[in-house]
Amino acid sequence: MEFSANNPVVKLCIQGMHLEETGNYEDALALFLQAWEEATDDAEKFTSAHHIARRQNYKTTNSV
Repeated sequence: MEFSANNPVVKLCIQGMHLEETGNYEDALALFLQAWEEATDDAEKFTSAHHIARRQNYKTTNSV
């Protein structure tokens, strides 16, 4: 995978990161998911999965 702004998956992830910076987390996630769907190799899948994982909400429970 070419890590350049010309790679379609990288473009989508960059756009998503810009949306995150402005607080548009749902729209950012939509772009990351689109990047996942458009990924054509393992490196592109890895890159998009990284951004998808960053948008997941984790709930923690303190069990005693």
